[in-house]
Amino acid sequence: MKSDYARKKYIEIAKEIGFNTAEMAKKAYADPPVSFNPVEPSVEDL
Repeated sequence: MKSDYARKKYIEIAKEIGFNTAEMAKKAYADPPVSFNPVEPSVEDL
């Protein structure tokens, strides 16, 4: 399961690229396109 950070980041990016509801963004997150690969922050970044 991805972290909250990755989920929030995905929703943020999804809104920017044209998703106008959080529900659509969540649905896309549940089954993301192959071209989108959210990167989890490393320990050094936190």
